[in-house]
Amino acid sequence: MPITRRSFLISLVPSFLAAGCAKIEPSGEARVLAPVEPVSFFLRELAGGAVQVETLVPAGQEPETFAPTVPQLARAAASRVLFQIGFPLEEALLERLRSSAGRSTGRIEVVDLRPEKAENSDPHIWMSPAIMKKALAPMAEALTKLAPEAAEEISRRAADLTERLTALEEEITAAVEASPTRELYVFHPAYGYFCRQFGLEQIAFECHGHDPSPREMADWIRRVKERDVRVIIAQPEFSQTQIRSVAEQTGVPVRVHSPLEGDYFKNLRGLTALIAGGPDTSGE
Repeated sequence: MPITRRSFLISLVPSFLAAGCAKIEPSGEARVLAPVEPVSFFLRELAGGAVQVETLVPAGQEPETFAPTVPQLARAAASRVLFQIGFPLEEALLERLRSSAGRSTGRIEVVDLRPEKAENSDPHIWMSPAIMKKALAPMAEALTKLAPEAAEEISRRAADLTERLTALEEEITAAVEASPTRELYVFHPAYGYFCRQFGLEQIAFECHGHDPSPREMADWIRRVKERDVRVIIAQPEFSQTQIRSVAEQTGVPVRVHSPLEGDYFKNLRGLTALIAGGPDTSGE
């Protein structure tokens, strides 16, 4: 059986957690933990400094195989709330934290932001502005419990973010409707929720956490040649060797976009520009 990124992570992370958690002393600060930067973005925007926000997986790292360092685990263990979106690392972390010596079971509260807990294992929920609008309520509620003195400000910020997300949805919808294609060709399948919301189909090069077989790769190249594909999107967190080989064989350019960048609105606008056939503006 091939070793996928998921199975590699599940086998690796307990050893890192065992190395770090036994000596961790929780702090009394109002601190919350998000798995990735896009979720941290919303928490920081909502909290406005009233609550400290930690990110488990730094930008530029691949969440499926990321192994936290001991200092990162210490910050995680000191958090009061984990906002869960479905990466395997989250469950491994929670299991270890709850069974570590000296920690009371269940001290870290879990706020599950997933809209489809049983039906869909894709953790990239932040790629849908509609999902993030719904996630604002449980995020704001959890932050308000930790900082009740900031309740009014958190509520105001939630309303502002809702308006901004609605405006972003309208921008993306207009751009997608003007695009001649309804297919989004990507290396890593991180865009499923985005495609579902805006009527696109994600065509991913990577399959179930591993690179395609030679036959699958040949089929993918043939499909790219047959369709009106304007751009292939690669992520900087992954090797681009194979996807650039596809580009050379098909003549379709590769553009790099990371769904894990911290500036949420700028990032999705950059992705939208790529879909519309323009340059990626997310890094400007």
